[in-house]
Formats: sequence, C-alpha cells, structure tokens
Amino acid sequence: MQLIRDDGLWSSGSPIVTGTKNAVPQGTTLPTGLTQTLVQNDPGFANPSTRDFRLISSSPLRDAGTAVPQGPSGRPFPAPLALPLFHPPLGAIQAVGAAVARPSVGTIDLGAFEYGTATTPPPTPPSGSCKVSANSAWVSTSMASQTGTFTASWDVTPSAASLDGALGLSFGPQTAWSGLAAIVLFDVSGRILVRNGASYQAATTITYAAGQTYKVKMVVNPANRKYSVYVQSPGGAEILLANQYAFRNEQTNASQLNSWSIVQTVPSATLSACNFALQ
Repeated sequence: MQLIRDDGLWSSGSPIVTGTKNAVPQGTTLPTGLTQTLVQNDPGFANPSTRDFRLISSSPLRDAGTAVPQGPSGRPFPAPLALPLFHPPLGAIQAVGAAVARPSVGTIDLGAFEYGTATTPPPTPPSGSCKVSANSAWVSTSMASQTGTFTASWDVTPSAASLDGALGLSFGPQTAWSGLAAIVLFDVSGRILVRNGASYQAATTITYAAGQTYKVKMVVNPANRKYSVYVQSPGGAEILLANQYAFRNEQTNASQLNSWSIVQTVPSATLSACNFALQ
C-alpha cells in the first residue's frame, strides 16, 4: 500500500495498515508495520493552496514508491497488482474520457501524480499584460469606444479542463453576465462556446485543456448587434467558431462597446486573458 499520511498520530491496537515506502510528516508516530517510510516536512507539491498536488522536480516523493506493495498479514494484494492508470483532475470536475494517462517514468512516485515529461506542468503565471479571474471575481478593462466594425483578440489560458469562465465585450465595466454583449464561454464540459441571443452555441466543437493558450478573436459590428468568433488552438489553424451571432438578449440596444471583462466561477481555478489587441 502506498499512501501519504497527514495525521500526527496513529491509533494503537491491531495493525490494519502496513506496507513499505510510504511518506508521513515530521512528528508522526509510526506503527511497526510501516517500513522504509519517508519522514518529510515538505513533500514537494506544486501548489497545495490551489489543490495542485503535482510533484516538483526536487520532491522527495519522486521514485520513492514501489510497484509491489505489501499489505497486512492475511490481507494480500491482488496479483498482478494494477498500478494507477490516470492522473486525477486538478481541483475541478473532469469530463468522462478526458482523464490524463499516468505515465511510467522509472520507479513509481508516491502520490496521485507521476512526475515526468508526460505530466502536464503547472501553467506559467501570466505576465503583467494579463488579466486573471478566480473565485467568481469580475475583472473589467476599459478600451477605446467602438461603434463601427472592429476586431478584438486575446490569448486566453484556462488553468483547468473544466471551467465556468467567460470573456466578453460590453458598454462599461460589468459585474453580471447579463451585462456582456458578446461572450466566449469556457464551459464545464470542456468546450468553448459563444453566446447567440439567449443561448450558448458553436458552429463546431472545440475543446480546451488545462494550461494551454488559445487565441480568441472577435469580429464585432455594434451597429447591427452581430459578431463572429475565431479560435486558434495551440499548434492549430484558426477555426470559425461562431458566424454572425446575435448579442446577448439583454444587450439588443447596445450600439457601442468600450470595455471587456473576464470572470471564472469554479473554485481553485483561473481564467487569464493576455495580449489584448484592437483592430
């Protein structure tokens, strides 16, 4: 059995937990059934405060596990032992079939994630030219007022594979979804959708992945309350996601736009928009 304990004390009595090559924090009282146990103050997680328990390169949990764990006497493990097949999602619900395969990189690591080239690295923190939303915070930015046809573009990065986050254009700063006229949604099913009047739609299916950056371009005509959206995935070609969609129903009277906003409501996840440009 491979586990990481966070209890300061094990209960006494007949041992029901035993094994080799586990990890516990300093100060833990160990039962005799645990052998070759790592005692560490810092397990080397990427960012526990955001529930990111992937291992960093210096983590003592790397290559510290065993592919043949031993159980308590009389409670043998099945043979052959099935090693973990997938990495769990990072602090968010994950769509069925979207799980990331856990790679085999040398000796198995302790913990939920295997460190190695096949492990998605933590996203690079956005630069100062970026706006970031987390925990349902609205982040609005002013721009030159637009009344004729114009193009707005961003580099958008979701931190997780299942968000409820939006990027939108409006008249004035906003704190409610109904105040956005043109909206691109990174939804909980892992798709990128566009607001068309009363609902979110898409001309084609584009899914997004955690930590990847997507070029989002809106071509907007405030005079007729219509807009089109193009998305370019990493390493891919630009794709038309929405063609002449209508402004959100609540914004049918919006004839000029002078602000853009992002918002993201899933806990422990972020949506960032960088390199905003107007044409």
